[in-house]
Amino acid sequence: MSRRIVCALLVALGAGSVIGIAAAAQTATSKPLEPASIARDWVKWNKSTCKFELIPRKQRPKTWVAAITPAKKGTVIGFGEQSEANPFTQAVNASMKRAADKAGAELYSVNYNYPAPEQPAIQAAALVSHKVNVAVSFNVLTATVPAVNQLFNAACTPVIQITAAAPNSVLFGASNELAGQLAGKWLVDYVKKQGWKPEEITLLGPLVPNLGGAINRRVTECGKVFAKAYPKAAVAQVEMGSSTVTGQQATTDWLTAHPAGGQTQHIVSCTIADIWSVAVANALAAQGRDKDAAIIGQGASADGVKAIKEGGPIKASLWFDAGRYGDYIVPLALDVMAGKPVPLQVHQNLLVVDSRNAAKFYK
Repeated sequence: MSRRIVCALLVALGAGSVIGIAAAAQTATSKPLEPASIARDWVKWNKSTCKFELIPRKQRPKTWVAAITPAKKGTVIGFGEQSEANPFTQAVNASMKRAADKAGAELYSVNYNYPAPEQPAIQAAALVSHKVNVAVSFNVLTATVPAVNQLFNAACTPVIQITAAAPNSVLFGASNELAGQLAGKWLVDYVKKQGWKPEEITLLGPLVPNLGGAINRRVTECGKVFAKAYPKAAVAQVEMGSSTVTGQQATTDWLTAHPAGGQTQHIVSCTIADIWSVAVANALAAQGRDKDAAIIGQGASADGVKAIKEGGPIKASLWFDAGRYGDYIVPLALDVMAGKPVPLQVHQNLLVVDSRNAAKFYK
């Protein structure tokens, strides 16, 4: 259970105070960052047992902030990058390097090369061989997480997971549940403003099975919010496969099987990430149905915000603050290595980016 969710909602929907950091943080922040929410449970790394151990409730701190402090000489932070191939992960990777440099730690990075299923284990073995002090693992391929983390556990290396929680690790990343709910609320409001009739709308939910149920909650929670507001609207799910290429084809196939008109006059969609929004948008445009559509993505990466500015079917995205991931994760890693209490989960602030504020991003 996370705390300060109400605060997170206000930040995500109010947004004004966060715009100042919208240029994706070209330098590591000098001010401590307060998360939007943290888990009620706190843990501490035990070097003797090679496990994160739960701290008794009465001994738990009340707050945690991310402050970059000098690392001990010789500190090596291992980082398993999700990918180097899209704007979102590129921003995350750069932020990790900046924050590690600021702390005076070595960052040893490897590329999990999503969606290649064999690479996470291969690259995790490289991190273990390098004898990193802590492993930051941006592994979103759910089926590979147990084997990958077993390598770290066997080496007595503490693990910080990004995005997807796993046993014997702490988590940093957006609350997938909250992200989905915010996307659903935005779509509800957008449809109302457009004056579209619910009985002429289908919400298309593009699922990515290899990412697992937790990350797909960004789509399923969005669908729940939308369906509750518009029970006469149809809800459909499309399995996107393992890549944006297969995702675009799957969307194309669905659109072909469901021609425009009646319940499918308008297509709205909430996706897991902006790269999937682009796949859905391309499929819609190819069939000339992009003018009667609205897509909200996740991440607000450079490609997603560019699409919003261009005025196509991608109307919004949730800003994940990718350019400051390192400013949260490096302090978390240093605290873990020092044996300090840390929250089991740390979630950053979210912000809706749409036509009202997109011009302030990626200038």
